[in-house]
This record gives sequence, C-alpha cells and structure tokens, in this order.
Amino acid sequence: MNAVMTLLTGLPGGSKAYYLSHLQHKQIVVVTQEDVEAEGLGGDLEAWTEIIPLGERRAVIYLSELDEAMRIAALGRWSQEKKAVLLCSKAAMERPAYSPKQLQSRTLELRPGASYPRSTLLEKLAQGGFSRTDMVEMEGETAVRGEIMDLWPAGNEKPWRLLFDGDVLESIREFSPGTQRSEGYLGPQKLLPFKETKPEGTLVDHIPAGAIWFWDDVEPTKEDGIVYKGLPPIGATDLGYKSTTGLTSGLERTAEEVRRAKGEGRRVMFFSYNAGESERLQELLEERLGSRGTEGMEFLVGPLRSGFMSPLTTLPSPLLVITNAEIFGRHRYRPRLPKFKGGGAAVREVQDVKRGDYVVHEHYGIGRYKGLELLHAGGHDAEYLRVEYAKGDKLYVPLYDLKQIQKYSGSEGGSPRLSSLDTSSWERVKARVQESIQALAKDLLKIHAARAALPGHAYPDDSHLEQEFAASFLYEETADQIKAIADVKKDMETPRPMDRLILGDVGYGKTEIAMRAAMKAISDSKQVAVLVPTTILAEQHYNTFTERFADYPAKIGILSRFQSAKEEKETRLAMANGTVDIVIGTHKLLQKNIVFKDLGLLIIDEEHRFGVKHKEQIKKLRQHLDLLTMTATPIPRTLSFAMSGMRELSIIETPPTGRLPITTHVGPYEDSVVKEAIQKELDRHGQVFYVHNRVKSLNTRLHFLKELMPGVSIGVVHGQLTGDEIEKVMWEFTHRKHQILLATTIIESGIDIPSANTLIVEEAEDFGLSQLYQLRGRVGRERQKAYCYLFYSPSVPLTQDARARLEALREFTELGSGYRLAVRDMEIRGAGNLLGQQQHGHIAAVGLDLYSQLLQEEIARLKGEPPPTISRFPSMDLTAHAFLPAEYMPSEELRILFYKKLVAAETYDALQAVQAELEDRFGPLPNEAQTLIEISTLRLVARDMGISGVMQKPSSLEIQFLANTPVQPQTILQLAKDRSGLRFRPGPPFTLMIDRQAYESAGPLHYLRDLFGSLQSI
Repeated sequence: MNAVMTLLTGLPGGSKAYYLSHLQHKQIVVVTQEDVEAEGLGGDLEAWTEIIPLGERRAVIYLSELDEAMRIAALGRWSQEKKAVLLCSKAAMERPAYSPKQLQSRTLELRPGASYPRSTLLEKLAQGGFSRTDMVEMEGETAVRGEIMDLWPAGNEKPWRLLFDGDVLESIREFSPGTQRSEGYLGPQKLLPFKETKPEGTLVDHIPAGAIWFWDDVEPTKEDGIVYKGLPPIGATDLGYKSTTGLTSGLERTAEEVRRAKGEGRRVMFFSYNAGESERLQELLEERLGSRGTEGMEFLVGPLRSGFMSPLTTLPSPLLVITNAEIFGRHRYRPRLPKFKGGGAAVREVQDVKRGDYVVHEHYGIGRYKGLELLHAGGHDAEYLRVEYAKGDKLYVPLYDLKQIQKYSGSEGGSPRLSSLDTSSWERVKARVQESIQALAKDLLKIHAARAALPGHAYPDDSHLEQEFAASFLYEETADQIKAIADVKKDMETPRPMDRLILGDVGYGKTEIAMRAAMKAISDSKQVAVLVPTTILAEQHYNTFTERFADYPAKIGILSRFQSAKEEKETRLAMANGTVDIVIGTHKLLQKNIVFKDLGLLIIDEEHRFGVKHKEQIKKLRQHLDLLTMTATPIPRTLSFAMSGMRELSIIETPPTGRLPITTHVGPYEDSVVKEAIQKELDRHGQVFYVHNRVKSLNTRLHFLKELMPGVSIGVVHGQLTGDEIEKVMWEFTHRKHQILLATTIIESGIDIPSANTLIVEEAEDFGLSQLYQLRGRVGRERQKAYCYLFYSPSVPLTQDARARLEALREFTELGSGYRLAVRDMEIRGAGNLLGQQQHGHIAAVGLDLYSQLLQEEIARLKGEPPPTISRFPSMDLTAHAFLPAEYMPSEELRILFYKKLVAAETYDALQAVQAELEDRFGPLPNEAQTLIEISTLRLVARDMGISGVMQKPSSLEIQFLANTPVQPQTILQLAKDRSGLRFRPGPPFTLMIDRQAYESAGPLHYLRDLFGSLQSI
C-alpha cells in the first residue's frame, strides 16, 4: 500500500475541515477517537464544501461503527466516488467488514432493459438482508405487487420502485415513502446488500494505493494485527492553527477580536446555522463596528461547530473564522440524526377497521365487521363489506355505500350491544341521543360565547424580529407545523383569548410552535409562562428556549426545585418587575404569591400530568390569557372538548425522517424475557431504560438486575434525588458510562437519548394509557429499531380497563399514533364530564364518531350555519365484474382504503388521481379494476345529469332521473326518436328504459357512456 499516514495536530475546531477540504489528494481517510467526532467533522466539512467551487468539491462519506446497513452503503459509495473523504472512528475502522471481493459479489447492478428472473432477484434480496412486507416504509424493506417491486436500499433518501414486463426491468423510479407515489426516473443503479454475513475484511482492504490517511488526535495501535497490516509508517504534523474558543464569547469581545484581525490583514468569516441567524448577526455587529467596520467580512451559512485562526503565514491570506454558536454560547451541534421529512403527508394506509371490529352503519346501527366478501349476484362479481348484526343477521354493504360505515368507538370496558336489522329500533336510539345533544350543544355555545366575549389582547402582524426568528429555525418545517404556526398566530392576532390544543407525538415539533408563539408575545412586550409537570422537563425546556432565543433580546427564567432559594427569589423579582420575558416552571408557577408584570401567554406542556387543584388554578388563568396547550396524548375531557369544536385543535402527524415504528411486547413478567431483551440491546451496543416505579424497592431491583446481567453498569435515578444527583446520573448515562438506567417515571418527559432503544416497564397495568405512551416515546429516536416491553404482574388478574390500555399500546405502534391513542383513552375512560352532564352512555349507544358528527351538526344548526352538503351519488347496479382482485392487491385493508378513495372522488380529476395511484403503486389495472374505474366515471356523469340510479334488469336497462334533473324532457323525446329500443315512463320517477337488444352487442358500460354523451350534447 503506497499511502501516506499523518497524525494531525495543531488543527483545533473547524480548522480540520478547512485543511482537509483544501487538500489536492483525491481520496482521504480520517480516523477519529469516537463516532460522534467523525460525524461532527462531517458537518464541518459540509460547511466548507458550500464555498468550494462545484468541480473541486469532495464527497463526504461517514462510516458508522454500529449501523451495519449504513456501513455497507458507505463502502459502496466509497468504491464509486473518485474524489472523497471517508470519516470513521477507530472502532469503526477495526470492525470486520465485507472485503471488496465479497461486496462486489453481493452487489447487483439494476439496468432498465435488462432481464432479471423474479425468483432469482427475490432470493438475492433475501440473502442480502431485505425483509418482505406489504408496503415499503423503511430502509431494508421490499414489497412485490404484480409487475411492481418496491425496495429501500440503505443510505438512499428515498426508496425505489421497479416496474417489470415479465422478467424485463422497464424502469426504476424513486417514490415518496409518505405518499407512496412515484417521482423521478433513475438510470442504472447498484443495489447493495442490507446486512453482512460472515464479513472477511476490514476498512483497510478498501483503501487504494495513493490515498492519504489522517489520524485525528488518535494514536494508531502499533501491533501488527489483521487490521493494521500493511499500513504505512506514521508521521506527525503540527500545522499551528489556533482556537478561537473564549476569544469571541459575546458580541463585545467578538468586535474587539475582529478589529485586531482586520489590522493584521486577516480574512474574517462568520458561520451561522441558517440565513436568519446570519442576517441577525450582521445587524448586531454593524451596531458595534459600523457599516464600514463590517466591510469585507463574509457571513456564511453552514454547520461549522467552532472557529479558528490560521497562522499569519497562511496563503493567500490568514483567516479568522468565528461561529455564531461561539459568540452566543450555543454549542448545539448534534450528530446528523435525521430530522423532519419535507413533502408528503404521513401515510395512514392501513385503516383502523379490522375483521372483528365493531362498526356503525348510519341506517342500521352497530354491527361487527367480518371482512370483504366477493359475491356473485345478478350475473356479476363484486366485493361487499359483510357486517354481522343481532341474531346472526348479515348485511352486505356495497362499495358505493362505504361512506355510511364508521368504526365504532364507545366504551372499551365491554362489548357494545349489536343492533337489530329492524331499523326502527336504531332510529329510536338515535332520537334519544339527539335530544341529549341538543341540550349539550346549547350549553357548549353559552360557554364559547362567554369566553369569546372576554377582552383579549390582539397582537400585531409579524414584526421583522419575528420573521428573523422563524428564518433561524434549524430545520424545514413540516406542512403540519406550518399550518399550526399560522393558526396560532391568527388566534393571537384576534382580540379574544386564544385557547388552542397542539396535539403531536414526541419529537414532532410542538416546542417550536410554542416558541414562535412566545416570540410573538414578547415582541409586543408581553410576558410568557411555560408550565410543565416535571423538574426534568422544566430543565430541558429551559435549555431549549435559552438556546433558541440566544440571538434575540429575550431573558429566560426558570422556577423549579433545582433552583436555590436565592435563584428563585431573583427570578420571582424579575417576573414582577418585567425584566424576565419567558419563565419556564413546574407547579411553582401556580402559587398564589407569583406575580407577573404583564403576562400575556400561558403555554402548558402535558396538561394531563397536573392534579385537580392545579387544573382549577389553570382554569382561572385561561379566562384572560392566550392559552396554548401541547400534548402527545390529551386527557379525554380535553380531546372531547376540542373535537366538539369548542376548543381549537391542531394535529401534528408528520413524523421525523428515519423514525421507525416501535415494536411493542405485552405479556406477563418473566426473568428470561427481560434478560433476552436487555442482552439483545447490549449486543448492538445500545442502552436500556428499565422502569420500576417504586422508590422504596429500587435498591432491591438494582441488586436483582446486577445478578441477572453481571458485569453490566447500571445507573439509578428517581424523584427523591437532588438536582445535582439526577444531573450526574443522566450525564453518565448519556455518555454511555451505564448500559442500563433503572428509573421511576421521572424519565417520562424530557429525556432524549438516541442510543437508548429498549424500554422495559414493570407492572404496566398500573399506568395510564397516556403515561405508557409517553414512556414509549423515550425510545425510537434513532435509525435503530426500538423495542418496548410492557410487563404486567402474572399473579394479579388484569382489570378490563388495564387489559384495554395494554392492548391499545400493542395495536397502535405506527408513527403518529398519539391522536388515535387519545381517542382510545376516551373510549376506555369515557369522554369526561364536558359540562357536569354525563354523556358517556350516549356515546356508547351510537359510537364516538357518529356522536361527534351529530354534536357538530347541532352546534352548526344553532349558530345558523347551513348544514354540510352531502354528495349523493347515483346507484349503479350493472352486471359487470367491478372490483379490485385480491391477486392485484392482496391486503384487504388496502382494498378498503382504495374503495373509500373511489367513493370519495367527487371530481373527474380526483378519480383520475386514484387511477394513477393504483397504476403507479400496483401496476397496470386488471379488467375488473378497469371496469370499476369506468363505473365510477359513469357515476360522476350520471350525478351531473341528475340521475338517481341505473339498474340493469334481465331484459332492459332503467335510468331513473331526479325531479330537478337538468336534462329536459324534450331531450329525452328527441333521443327516443333517434335511437331504437328506447322508451320512457313519465313517473315519478321519470325513467328512461332501454331494451336489451339495443345495448347487448356493445355491452352496458359502452352503451351508457355513448348514451350519456348524446344526452349532454343535445
């Protein structure tokens, strides 16, 4: 190996990346001590890459130590890039990997136009570690549907869709995992394996002669082992760059350092995380240096972690590089874990209704869904929803009546009573519920009107400072975030108090929405209180708010038991005299002696965690303040109030990129299962949360775990420790000094440790549903698959409610389940006492969805608003085979989804979009599906012509018209004269009859299409 090996010294902070990015060598390898430093150096290189001419840029490749699939992807990319820098930790370099020969033999080149026998291709994917699934939503998955194969290789931003004609690959396209729709076409691609099997090489085998190696503050091992065999001798290079840490802390010291640097002839460069921060920094420096003082200085955007000074001998000119983070003390760089995904809504493909679920039919009441059934009737095949009612009666619901079916949500403790197909009894039930709803709606409107009449503060439109603050957000907002932020600002700009609930899963961006609202309030000289349920969450929010507002004129305070008496006294004084703008605190904020000079906005995080006494105090505050409540799983009363329309609701459903669903195990406690779960996580170098919610027996549990897992380091944390003690244990766990964290529910909120991806909860039957959901949100933050084990005591029988809670957690594992879990919690516990009047029995009688629909309709009626218009489509009873064959779309849940989409398509464009999605995702339409689309098109045409139904009888076709049809009688008469076999009956209803011989040769569909065209043209 003719390579150069150098030990890098004298390159502090961002100077390493600057030096590496300006080297002329085509291929560079950098070895660091830790993975996190390799990732951080990658971010620094990206910052410098942006200012290097396009043709001179070098690809930045990060080789992970633990992520097997990403290691393969990195080595595959390294082999293809002609100019690249490979970053890895020492441990990642030492870990076994596929040799170049192994990787090449396991790599498949996919080329449109080439032939790939399907069985051979599927076998190759299975051998490479890909798993089969119905729908590809994460890396390493593949799905086959007829002529289409979807797969998601590691390291790719988006999955691929392969379209075949037999065994010939016609095309490769990317598709969105959110919408499942295809996007741009791709040329030939190399498909790498997803997992390693018996690797026989190391990274060293992949480095070509002529590459240059750098060891970043790491001494290479001198032993002549397999890893280091053949590496060249090492030499040290001290390049003499100096750190700016401490020299540029604060604007005044920065301005002083800039003056000195310009006097020395240095080129001065500032790096900020985004354009908003950069613009703000330039303004602040101009205030201190003047516009001429900032001439020639460069304000750049990039994730550089820290700055540096190069030697004065540097050519073409010495540098002073300063980062925004150093000036304001915000060292917030994190490893490049994936954040929010832009574009596309979150997928909600597999519907909640499953075989055996209870459903509500608008006209027949509560039944049990038994699945889709293909029936042959009247000479044609079609799929129907089979619903079972009392006494074993069955109802077959045709596809065009799907809108009349809803999933039943009521009382989860027991099963609802099945309705009889005798519709009169169901109508009586609905009438009783309607009476109750009428009274409830009047009371709700009184409360709503009283609150609307209260004087509120109308904030002005966004100021320049608010716009800068929005622009300085590190990530691109999701569509849900954008809408929620707009809704919050619209609420605050009206002269009545805001009362909005932000509902979104852990890590979905609720806090940013709250900070935008806080910025609006303090920009208009109002104070903000952020109320949180736990001390740890108060600390996290304090750090988050302090970091986010660092560039802006905002003073942040905190009130919790972690503060000393002196600190608390100073914060209280600042709140009263108005020198603090935002205060984050626990229930201490609700104490009687708390005084604000001018409080305008109250933000509540996880309202369900506060007790009755505290909620009464909150209720008094909310009458006059703008109120913003954030939660992942609201209490039933909060959710039901929002669903009734009496409280504004924003739902954040778009998940962060790379977030995987959490596998949830529910079962009786067993030592062997616990040991296996912990060992599986430790084997992949991860960490474990272990929740034992009894402080008195924590030491006993610690002793048990040490015996169960000898040699494993275990940290212990609970609410009775001091703030310093908690902080010490959490720091140790975060920095991997412990493999297991044994804790009470103190970890429920505010803990973000991406390397901990297994959660074990003892006595889960004693927890509430929202609490379990919050605990489960502690894991699954990284690309790694996460596991949650909910154990209940085997010696104590589960109550119906406890069993329902645990089953709900097991059922709702997909991303963004918080809203549906909150609805399930409402089912289990009841909707809460909205106005001192129990509504739970009425909800149980008709189901939550229908109840909410009736309540909203009644509220709209009392407000004098027009009732919602319901599109009525004509029935089409034709002897045609119209359905989605199971061979074309095997998933029954997906077939129901697309039947619903067809029924919901109320325009020709919408119908064409459904057809395009079917062909895109499942391939060319089979005859039955094509016929289904044709009938759906005819239904739209018939609707526009005022036709109520089309019925095919043994000897004729009958077309019935509505009384208000736009088709004139003389048009029908003219058509009957022009065509043979047509007759009409005056009615009512007015009916056009076509003899069988008139349409038999062309077929009913073709004949109707031609007939409707003639009616429209006359």
